[in-house]
Amino acid sequence: MRLFFRYLKEKRHTLLLYVLTVFFFLAVGSLYHIENLEKLLYASLLTTTVWGLALLLGGIRYVQKSRQLERAFHHFAYSGELLSGESRDRLLQEAESGIESAESFHEAQHIFLSMVCQSHEKEQRLWEAKAAERSDYYMMWTHQIKTPISAIKLLLDKSGLQDRDSFLLKEELFQIEQYADMVLTFQRLESISTDLVLQSYDLYALVRQAVRKYALSFINKSLSLELSSPESEEGTQWQILTDEKWFVFCLEQLLSNSIKYTNKGGIRIMARAQGERVMLS
Repeated sequence: MRLFFRYLKEKRHTLLLYVLTVFFFLAVGSLYHIENLEKLLYASLLTTTVWGLALLLGGIRYVQKSRQLERAFHHFAYSGELLSGESRDRLLQEAESGIESAESFHEAQHIFLSMVCQSHEKEQRLWEAKAAERSDYYMMWTHQIKTPISAIKLLLDKSGLQDRDSFLLKEELFQIEQYADMVLTFQRLESISTDLVLQSYDLYALVRQAVRKYALSFINKSLSLELSSPESEEGTQWQILTDEKWFVFCLEQLLSNSIKYTNKGGIRIMARAQGERVMLS
């Protein structure tokens, strides 16, 4: 009944307007059509019945929505999804009493949504702080791991070993270094829009830069490498507008997968004109 009375309180202006309308209707009718007063009363009774049914149905829907809102509040509040911290219980009690004593459904809804937004903003701040901390840790780890990688490379070069095992060790070390670089690249993805430096580059110079890094992998798997003619149809070098770092990174990932899944034969890299663009395959 509490919610239904609140509904009637919200509709009090509409009810007052209806009562005034019926009053003026009967008053004017009684002054000019006294002999038809009973018919006017009958019409007023019918309209009152229709309005009463509409008011009852509206009240039922209003009560249902209000109960759903209160159930949603209790679910979020006591499941721990809404608010946290030392003042949680006090804030929940204040919100609960505010929702129950609200003068309208919209006021109760506003209280609930305000708490949801407040909880979401707090969770967002916590998530951003944890993400920043995690990013700092990965950056530190990646830079730290490069020190032992470089030390091992120097030791292998200093040993002067040229046997099969030495080449395999160097390749595995190269893979570790690539994985460490991938972590750094992943961290830079969030700021890729501010990390781009677009310039004109010789396409095959970038291709050779990526291929040189995987020379050991080609040797260890006995794979051949074929680079098609570096000149376009006009006899000039292929020039592309790109970011050197990100373009070479993409090429390296393609080469890495190509070498990984090619057990015999070789890999061919070629470029051809495609309208005003260059297709590298």
